[in-house]
Amino acid sequence: LGYDDLAAEAIEGATGRGLEDAGLWRTRGEGLLAVGPSHFQTGVDALRHALTLDSSTPDAANTWFALGKYYLDNLMPGDAAPAFASALALDGAHIPAK
Repeated sequence: LGYDDLAAEAIEGATGRGLEDAGLWRTRGEGLLAVGPSHFQTGVDALRHALTLDSSTPDAANTWFALGKYYLDNLMPGDAAPAFASALALDGAHIPAK
């Protein structure tokens, strides 16, 4: 196993045990989205769960951005725009969301 595999295992274990940390859930979601289409729904669900834990702090801007990027990459601009707007509302300097 490489370091990425070990990190993914640790995050999966932590979130699977009910650890309610928005950053871990965002990381899990981003990782699942990176794996490919067979994991897209689970990745989006993880990002949405992260937003139920934290949707209003500057750190949540990264989660909103990840969700918006997924939507944009998958030809859903109507869903991407509000996610990017939420990222910018929380962090006006969030360069990737601009």
